[in-house]
This record gives sequence, structure tokens and C-alpha cells, in this order.
Amino acid sequence: MTSKRPASAAGGEEFGQSPEELFNNAPTALMVLDRDLQVHRLNQAAASALPNWSEEGRPSLGELVGCGMCGEEGSCGFDQRCESCPVLEMGRRLAEGAERYTARWSVPLPGQDGAATFEMSATPLGEERALVAMARVPEEDELMRKIEALQRRTRELQQDNLTLRREARLRQVDARASARLAAFPTNNPHPVLGWGREGMKFANMAIRRLASTLESPLEALLPEEHEALIRRCLETGRGASAQATVGGRVLSWAYAPAPADHVVNMYCHDVTRQYRFYEALQDREAKLHMLLAQMPVLLWTVDHDLRITELQGRLQGVPGCGAPGRDLRDLLPDSTDAAPVLRAHRAALGGEPASYDLATHGRIFSCRLEPLYAPDGGAIVGCVGVAHDVTHRRRLEDERLRALEAELDLERTRGELERTRAQVLHADRLATIGTLAGGVGHELNNAASVLLTSSELIQESAEAGESLDPEDLEALFMATEHVRVHARNLLEYGKPSHDLAEQVDLRDLAYRALEMLQRSGKLKQARVTLDLGDAPLVARINPVRVEQVLVNLMDNAADAVEPGGSVRLELRPDRARSRVRGRVLDDGCGVSGELARRVFDPYVTTKDHGTGLGLAVVRGIVVSMGGEVTLRPRQPQGTVVEFDLPLSGSPK
Repeated sequence: MTSKRPASAAGGEEFGQSPEELFNNAPTALMVLDRDLQVHRLNQAAASALPNWSEEGRPSLGELVGCGMCGEEGSCGFDQRCESCPVLEMGRRLAEGAERYTARWSVPLPGQDGAATFEMSATPLGEERALVAMARVPEEDELMRKIEALQRRTRELQQDNLTLRREARLRQVDARASARLAAFPTNNPHPVLGWGREGMKFANMAIRRLASTLESPLEALLPEEHEALIRRCLETGRGASAQATVGGRVLSWAYAPAPADHVVNMYCHDVTRQYRFYEALQDREAKLHMLLAQMPVLLWTVDHDLRITELQGRLQGVPGCGAPGRDLRDLLPDSTDAAPVLRAHRAALGGEPASYDLATHGRIFSCRLEPLYAPDGGAIVGCVGVAHDVTHRRRLEDERLRALEAELDLERTRGELERTRAQVLHADRLATIGTLAGGVGHELNNAASVLLTSSELIQESAEAGESLDPEDLEALFMATEHVRVHARNLLEYGKPSHDLAEQVDLRDLAYRALEMLQRSGKLKQARVTLDLGDAPLVARINPVRVEQVLVNLMDNAADAVEPGGSVRLELRPDRARSRVRGRVLDDGCGVSGELARRVFDPYVTTKDHGTGLGLAVVRGIVVSMGGEVTLRPRQPQGTVVEFDLPLSGSPK
């Protein structure tokens, strides 16, 4: 510690005592510390206040006092766990050369709520020691509580004094008011009462006669809120009014306070007739509003600022239009053209009646506007509007108009219908003839291929001097017969049908169809197999037409496969249904889903040289025999055509 001595080292001798005696007898607790904050000496006041002192042990100041800040009361070892320790701070300040250091800290009181506050003042005594004075500081909270209690008691005494003075003043005012009320004229024609804080002060003859007429005491004539009104008038100095109903009579009371006299003068008026008239007027107004609210029209009034001032009535399908006071433009739907509406309202505000139609929320409303004049018939103060729902009427008018237009267009429509019908019939005939010609041409083309091939073979045999092959002659005969039958069918077209059916074995027709295709050269690239079963498939049918079905199906399948591809014809009996189930299978490119649905329609084909009539002819023949034909993809590739034919009976 820096060596700085006090002002007088031997100053105690001036008071007749040595420094040692002054130290021991000082009323303040004093102690001497070294630089390690170890206690070397205590005076009597400190020793009595700190019973833990012992000259032998020489405890530290923290152990002796126990600041209580770190939670280790009475056992502080200055291990610097508490950064705000006042003892450590004192040591640091004195080491830095401070001439004086003062600090405060609190020590919890055992068994009590709160803590005791101590003040410590340290002064250096040379380089190694310091003199420390310590004293308890009076509790500021306790002093403040005593001061507040004293101030509160002072205010209470002042309030009591003010209350006594006010009561004395009120007694003087009541005395003066009584004197004035005693001189109040008793012949006042209106019922009058005088009322003070303590009750009624005066009642003239008129109010007494009214009470006698109603056979009621004066207190019964007063409103229910009478006492509250009296207090309010006396406190605020402002008047009030209320009503009371006594014996079927309605009494209106007016409260007029007289602050100077501290009295309220109460004037009574019999308003029974006015009240009954007002009730009747309110009843009629309510009925009128109810009637307007139930009418299927909408009534409104608008001022010059285009604000709605009145709104009555209702319209089905129209949502709430809002309370009066809103701007007319804010109430128009967003989908409505506001220009005609505003133009009509401005015209009515200018004195000219106007009308317009409003379409909103699926309804049509007819609106009529008229100027609204002031009660004296002078200036225009606004306009009144009436809206009617004309949706049903407009719809009927539109229906009548459409009916008239339909009648006017009926003749033109009939003429156009006849022309269209003739065109359709003509187009249908042309389509039928085209389909018939295409089908016959397709079949004749197949037969012509056989004829041409057989003729070439016969010619080659004749040129070579060889004998004619019987099979070539049979093929030539079969193709010629095929052409003859088709020519006869064409001649018979449109005439009543003749029965051309005969008993044949469907297996023979299958062999003949395969032989015709082989001789025509159309099966050079395909391997065709027949799976016909072992049992005969005898049926009464038109053999030429069934052969035509088999030829067309196998021909289409052979065209769909690659060179070396396979085509198989299967025929199986269905004895339960007396039908023959047939299938033509190939491993060609197949048909897409969209084309598969239209492949049986005329002129639909996937071949460059095809006519699109082969499958259409097949479907016509099979359906005419009461069967059906379908086409579907084959897995993993190819197409399957399924059909059925009758085993017995005549073709349709």
C-alpha cells in the first residue's frame, strides 16, 4: 500500500487522551488490517459487535464480517469467487494509492426477513496497514414507511377539517334556501317541487291538486330514477328530465338545479295526450315500414351527393344493399355498367323523371326515378326511386319473340329441310352404289386374277404341245362360275331376295378359297395353314358368299405378314348355339387401336394398293347371316379376326 498518513498522527493528545485510548474508546467499530486483509487489532466497539474475534487466530476481514454476497456467510476466504466483494475492492483501491475508500454491503439477519446494511470506510496507515471504520446504516425503508404514515395521517386530518367546513357551509346554504323557498309563490299554475339533499323542500298548490286528483302521494308522482337525478343535478349543476306513469297519466318532470340555494326545482307537465298521440304515430309508422318491407318492390331516396337517405322494401334475389348513408356508386355490382344508373339519377335530381333497367344477380329490374321536392314544394332535395322485378315478364316477352321468330323462320326451314333431305338421299344413293360397285369390283378382281393365271398356264401348255392340266381347267371353270354368280347377284340387287342357300361342308369352301388365292399368286410370301378339325361342318348357306368371306380374310392376313410369315384359318363347331366359330390369325404388323375400331368401315385401308372394301364386304355378309365379326391385336404381334357362321338354317 502507498504510504499516506492522516493529517495528524498524534491528534488524540489534543483531547486529553492518547491515540491508543481514542482508538479503544471510539463509539464506532474500528480495526487495523494488513495488506493481506488480516485483522490485527479491534477496538471495544468492534470487539463487542464481532464476537468471532480472537487475537491468536487473526482471522481475515471476510471471515470476521461475512459480507453475505457470495452466499458463504461468515466463512469468506477471499478466493475471489465474488467479483463485487467490497473487501477485495477495498484492498485493490488502497493498493492503488487511494486516500480513502467507502463501501456498503448487506448481511442477512438470521431468522428475519431482510438484511442489515453496513458502511465501511478505510484509510491507509503506512505502506502495510490500514484503519477501517465500520458502522450499521439505519434502514431507509423503515424511515420511509414512518414518513409515509405520518404524511397519510396528516392528509386524513386535513380531509376531516375540509369535510367539517363543507358541512358547515351546506347548513348555511340550506338555511338560506329554506328562507327563499318560504317566499316561493304558492299560486304558480304549474306543479312545482323543491328538492334538496335532505328531501323535499317545497310543494306548491298545483302539484298538491295533481296528487289529489290522481289519489296518490307526492312521492308516487316522481320517476323511478328520481334520487339519482337529484344527486347528479346537485353535483354537476346541469338539468335533467324523466317521465313517470301514474294512474294512466304520463307526467314529464324537468329538473332545474339552483346552485346558489343548493336546491333542485322540479317542474311537472301532464303529457298524456301528447304521449298517446306519439304512440299512435309510432304504431302507424311501424305498420307503414312493415308494409313497405313486405312489398315486392324496392324504394329508396337519394340526395344531391348521390347518398342513399332512405331504403325500404325487398326484392327476391338481391342481397342486402347496406344501411342508409352509403354512396349509391358503392352499392352497384362490379359487373354492372354504372353510367346509365348515374345518368338517370342526375336527370331526376335535375327535375326530369327517368327510368332504366338493371340486370344483376341473374335478375332484371325496372327502375323509375322521380324528383323529390321539399315540404314547401320549392327546391328539389333529392330523388325517389322504385324498382320492380320484371325478370319473369321479360322472359315471357323473350319467349313470345322467339316463338314469332320461329314461326317466321318455319317456312324457310321447311324449304331448306326438303332440299337437305333430297341431298342426303342423293348422297346415300351414290354411297350405296359406290360401295356396291367397289365390292363387286373387288370380288371380280380376285376372280380375274385366277382367270388370268389359269389362262396363261393353258396358253403355255398349248404352245409347248403339252396336254392341258385338268387342275388348270378346274380353276378356270371355278373362277368363271365365281364371276357368273356375282353378276347374277348384281342383277338381283334391289329385287325380292331368293333363297340361294345349299347344303355344303364349310371345310370344302375353305380349301377352295385357299386354292383360289394360291392360283392368283397372292400367297407367294405367306405360309397358310388350315385347322378345320376332323368332323364335317355341314351348313345350309350361300357358298359363294361364305367363300368370299374366307378369301377376303385370308387375303388381308397374307398382305399383312412379311415374307415367310404365317397365316392360319381355324373353324370350330359350337353345337350349343348351332354356329361355327372361325378365326384368321397372322403374325404381321398388327392394327392400332384407333384404326381397329374403323377397319370394317368402307374405304378404310392400310395398304397402298387397297380399296378399303374387303373387310366392309365381310362384315356385311356375316351380319346378314346373323353373325358378327371382330378384330383384335394378337400377342406378341399380329392380328386375330374372329367370326361366326350358322351350322343350319337359311341365311338372313
